[in-house]
Amino acid sequence: MRNYYLKVMNLVKEYWIYIFAVASEASALLVNFSLFALIQHHYGPEQLSLYMIIRRTISMFLPAVMLGVQISLIKHIGAITDQRKIISYIWFGITLPLTLALAMLMTGAAAPDLLSRIFLGNQKYSAYMVPLLFLVLSTALAQAVVAISKGLHRIFLASLIYVIFFSLGPLCAYFLSSSLSGFLSVYAFMLLTGGIAILLHFMTSFENKAPVLKGHVEFITFGIKGAGSDFLMMFLLWLPPYIMASTNAITMSGYFSLIMSLVLVSASPLSPIGSAMMPKVARALQTNSGAELRTLFTKLAKLFLLIAIPAFLASLMLFGTVAKYLLHDGLALGNRAAAMMLTTSVPVSAYFGLRNVLDVGYSPLRNFYNIFIALAVFLSCFFSLLFFISPVLIRIANVVAFTAAMWTLGVLTVYYSYVLYRRTA
Repeated sequence: MRNYYLKVMNLVKEYWIYIFAVASEASALLVNFSLFALIQHHYGPEQLSLYMIIRRTISMFLPAVMLGVQISLIKHIGAITDQRKIISYIWFGITLPLTLALAMLMTGAAAPDLLSRIFLGNQKYSAYMVPLLFLVLSTALAQAVVAISKGLHRIFLASLIYVIFFSLGPLCAYFLSSSLSGFLSVYAFMLLTGGIAILLHFMTSFENKAPVLKGHVEFITFGIKGAGSDFLMMFLLWLPPYIMASTNAITMSGYFSLIMSLVLVSASPLSPIGSAMMPKVARALQTNSGAELRTLFTKLAKLFLLIAIPAFLASLMLFGTVAKYLLHDGLALGNRAAAMMLTTSVPVSAYFGLRNVLDVGYSPLRNFYNIFIALAVFLSCFFSLLFFISPVLIRIANVVAFTAAMWTLGVLTVYYSYVLYRRTA
C-alpha cells in the first residue's frame, strides 16, 4: 500500500503542472454549470433558458471571430525564440480577432432587433445583443492571452489565468449584477480589463524591438483550418435550442440547452487527454510505429470506457433532478426524449478524444467534413420528420435529428481513426 502511495505521489509531482491544467478547465466547466442554478434562483427559469441560448450563441460566434488564432499563437510562438517575431505574432494574434469582434459589436449596436431575431429566435431579446457581443469581444481577448502564455511555455500561468478568467470571473460578475444583461456586461468588462493588463505585462517583459510585419499567411491558414470545424460543431449544438426559441417555446429551448451542457460536461474530460496524446500519435505516424499507435489507441479505449460511459450514466440519472430544480418541471421534455439525447455524450466523447488524432493523421479538414455530414443528417432528419409525419411534432423531430447527427459524428470519427490505425498496423 505504501509503495502504491509513493508511486502516485511521484506521478503527481512529475505531472502536477498538467494535472493543474486539466483541473483549471474542469473548474471552469463546473462553475459555469453551477451558474445555471444561480441564474435560475436569481433571475427565474425564463432568464435561465435565455442565458443558455446566449451561451450557445457566444460559442458559435467565437470560432468565427478567433479564426483559430489561439492554436496558431501556441504553435508559432512556442517554436521560435526571436523576440521580434514573437511580438509580431502576439500583435497580429490580438488585432485580428479583436477587429472582427469589434465589427460584430458595431453591427449588433446598429441592428439589435434583426440580430436578436436571427440568433436568439425572437426580436424581444434585442436588449441582450450588445452585452452578448461585448462578451464575445472580451472572451476573444481572454482566450488569446491564455494562448500567448502557453506559447511562451508558461503553462502554470496560462492555467492560473484560465481559472481567474473563466472560473472566478463569472462568479464575481454574478454577485455584482442585478440582471442577466448586467451580468453579461460586468463579466465582459472584467475579461477586457484583465486581458489588457496581462497583455501589457507580456509586452513590457520583452526588449524594445520592432515587430516583423510579414509572414502571417501560414499563421492565418493554419488556424482557419481548425476554426472551421469548431464553428460548425458549435453551430450544430446551437441549432436545436434555437429552433425551439424561434417557435416562442423559450422554456423548452432551455431544456435543449441544458441537455447540450450536460452532454458537453460529460464528454469534455476526454478532450485534454486527446490533446496530451496528440504529439505521441504524430510521432507514431511519422515513424510508422504500429505497436506504439496500437498502445495509444488501447489507452484511449480504456479511458473512454472508464470516463465516457459512467459520465453518460450519471447525466442520465441526474437530468430529471437538475431539470426540475433549474426549470421547475423535470418532465417537460419527456424522459425518453431526454434519455435519447443524453446518449449522445458517448459519441461526443469519442469525437473529443479522437479529433486531435484526425488532425494529425489527416488534417483539421477531416473533422470539418465529418461535422458537415452530421449537420446534413440533422437537417435531413428534421425536415423529413416534419414533412412525412406532422409539422406540429417539432420537438420530437428536433430530438431525433440531433441524436442521429451526434451518433453519425461519433461513428465517422471512430471509423477514420480505425482507418488510420489500420494504415500502420
